[in-house]
Amino acid sequence: MFIIIIIIIIIIIIIIIIIIIIIIIIIIIIIIIIIIIIIIIIIIIIINNNIIIIIIIITTTTTPPPPLSSS
Repeated sequence: MFIIIIIIIIIIIIIIIIIIIIIIIIIIIIIIIIIIIIIIIIIIIIINNNIIIIIIIITTTTTPPPPLSSS
């Protein structure tokens, strides 16, 4: 009887440890996904800013100068 109780306790402890490990792994995966999403968003923002700056430069350099007002 005593041995059966000990075996049950050991099994319960093992199950608890496995559950804890799974939870930790899930948390780590979620954190990694969040970090990747943040990095992607930052990269997109930087690229967008650069594209906007490039567009501004192109439009300012390609637009012809305004015609001189004839007095």
